Amino acid sequence: MDIKIKMDNYLNWTAQEIATRDTTITARLSFSGGSLAVTTTPAQAEVFLDNESLGFSPLRQGIIAAGEHLLKIVAQGYVSVEETVAIEVGKVTSGATRWSNSAP
Repeated sequence: MDIKIKMDNYLNWTAQEIATRDTTITARLSFSGGSLAVTTTPAQAEVFLDNESLGFSPLRQGIIAAGEHLLKIVAQGYVSVEETVAIEVGKVTSGATRWSNSAP
């Protein structure tokens, strides 16, 4: 009998087991996403991912689904930075931003 376990943001787990009524099966699922680390100068810029605030820099945010996401960094008195970032499975995507232009 094939046993399959699926969960959002985790790799599928499959095993071929002979299960009986009293069989206990333990599955260790692997996260299918990565992490994001952001550093800014000046510090304390607000960081958004897919239009949701993650907090203020510097920060490290784990448990992000793999794929492309919209990163936006906002600091009072500075031009906002917006770019697409690619989050890879099991990796930390990092970026550093230094502003030189003041917002109008």
